[in-house]
Amino acid sequence: MRTLPAVIIACLLAPAAQAQDVAPPEAAPVAVEAASAPTPAEAAPALAWKFAARHTALAYLTQQAAQTDGPYNSGNRLAGIPARLVDAEWREDWRVDARGCDAKLDLRLMARQTLRADAGIERASTHDAYVRTGAVACRFGDGFEARLGREVLQWGNATFRSPSNPFFVDTGKTHPIRELLGKDLVQLGWRSAAGLSVAAIRHFGNAQRDDTVAGPFRPTTALRIDQVDSTQSLGAIASVRDDGGLRLGGYLTRTVSDAWLVYADATAHRDSDGLYPLADAAAPAGWRFAARPAGADTLRRSVLLGAAYTFESGWSLTGEALYDSAGYDAAERERGRQAAQAGDALWSSGTPQAAAGAALLADALQPRLAVIGRRYLFVQLLRSEWDNRADVALRWAHNLDDGSSALSGSLTYFIGDRTQLLWVGTLNRGARDAEFSRLLRYSTLIGLRFTL
Repeated sequence: MRTLPAVIIACLLAPAAQAQDVAPPEAAPVAVEAASAPTPAEAAPALAWKFAARHTALAYLTQQAAQTDGPYNSGNRLAGIPARLVDAEWREDWRVDARGCDAKLDLRLMARQTLRADAGIERASTHDAYVRTGAVACRFGDGFEARLGREVLQWGNATFRSPSNPFFVDTGKTHPIRELLGKDLVQLGWRSAAGLSVAAIRHFGNAQRDDTVAGPFRPTTALRIDQVDSTQSLGAIASVRDDGGLRLGGYLTRTVSDAWLVYADATAHRDSDGLYPLADAAAPAGWRFAARPAGADTLRRSVLLGAAYTFESGWSLTGEALYDSAGYDAAERERGRQAAQAGDALWSSGTPQAAAGAALLADALQPRLAVIGRRYLFVQLLRSEWDNRADVALRWAHNLDDGSSALSGSLTYFIGDRTQLLWVGTLNRGARDAEFSRLLRYSTLIGLRFTL
C-alpha cells in the first residue's frame, strides 16, 4: 500500500494523460497474431484477432526537501517526507482486438526504498501491485458501443484542472511519469457520422489504492453529449450522485487559426465533499473541519478559461485562469491556519488527546478540495517530439489568493531506440503555510525508462 509520503508526492507532482477519453499509449504490437486461415473452399470471411503488448521498466531517484517549520507539517512529523528515495516500476500494457470488440489490461508493479530521511522518520521499503486500467468494449448496431471496466475518462483541452469532469478533475498532463489511476465505469454510447455522440455513464467503484478520492465513495450516474467538427468541439455533462448531489458541466474548444486554440471548461453544483474549518469549543483543540450542508450557500462554480499558441518552431505556449468558488476565502484560509496550529500543539502535548490533534492536522492539510484557493493562473511552455527525441516542458502554477507558486520542469530524452532519460523538478515558493509551499520546498527526480 502507498505510504503518506507517496500520497503527498503524488499530489504535488502531477501525471501525463491525454485530452480525449484517455487511454494509455497504444501498445506496440508483438509477434503474436492469430487468425482462422481461410481455405480456397471457404466463402465466409475469416474471424481474426490480434494481441499486442508493451513491457516497460522504470527506475528513478528522487531528492526533496520538506517544509518543516510551518504549522501543517512541523518537524516533518505528520507527512514524514523522506529526503531521498528510489523507485522501480514494471508496467505491462496488453491489448486484444477482435472483430466488434476489444479489451485492454494495464498491470503495474511498484517498489520504493527510502535512502535518507530526517531523524525520527522511518526508512521504509514498500511495494505494490495493481490494475491501473482494464476494460472490454464492444460495438454493435449503427454507431453503438458498450464499455465495462476500469478506465481513465477525460475530455477537453484544459491542462491545470478540468472542472467539468466529475470523475477526473486532475487532467494528468503535467508529469511525464506518474499515471492517473482508472475508475470502475460502465458506459453505453452512440456516435453519429456527423460527430454527435451521447453516452450514459455509471461510476460504480474505485480501486482500493485510489488516494485521489475526496471523501467517501458515492456511486454516480452521468449523461454526456458531445459534438465534434473540424474547427471546434463542445460537450455538456450532467451527473447525479446516489445521495442526490447534482452537477452540471460543459466544455468548449475552438480552433481560431493554425496557431491559436481557445477553450473553456466549467461546472456548477451545490454539494461538496470539501472540509471547512469551524471554531468549536467542544472539540479537543477548539477546532474541527466539516462539510458544508447541501444548499447552505450560493451555487458553487468552477470556471477555467485557456488559450494555446503554437509557434512555427514547434514550441507551444499555454495560459489558463481558474476560478473555483468552493475554495477557501480569506477568512477560511486564516481559520484553517489557526486550526493547523492548534492541532500541531495538541499533537505535541503528549496527552491522551494527541491523536485528535494529528487527525485535525490531516484534515487541514488535505480538505478534500480540487484546489484550496479560489483564483489561479497557470502557464506552460512545451516542446513535444523535439528532433524526434525529446519532450521538454516548463510549467508555472500560481495561487493568487495566498501568493504561493510552483515552478516545475520536465524532460524526457531518447538516448537509444528503447531507452529514455527522465527528469522532473519542482520548486515551490510562498509562505510556510501557503498551499504550494506548506509541504515541499523542492523536489527533483532523475531516472530511466526502458521499453522492452
